[in-house]
Amino acid sequence: MSVQKLEKEEEFITVQVKIFKPFYEFIKAYLEFFADESWTIEDFIRQAVYDSVLNILDQFKSFQEDNVTHIPDEKWLIKWKVSVLFPDMQ
Repeated sequence: MSVQKLEKEEEFITVQVKIFKPFYEFIKAYLEFFADESWTIEDFIRQAVYDSVLNILDQFKSFQEDNVTHIPDEKWLIKWKVSVLFPDMQ
């Protein structure tokens, strides 16, 4: 049996951000009380960012459905139809 390599490596970028200490402490307490023990604060923040980006995508989709014309599909939305990032836009 041979090991197959991925056709394309995924690219990741590390982002460092400062957040308000009480906000950090709230996330930490939330994870300690509610989350799986394996989750880190970084995992939570990564998921929150991903969920927020998907929310923005949903808002853009509703603009498209409502025929909001000030957002040109061919110039911006089509550029970001990345199947890995947004699999439902294929």
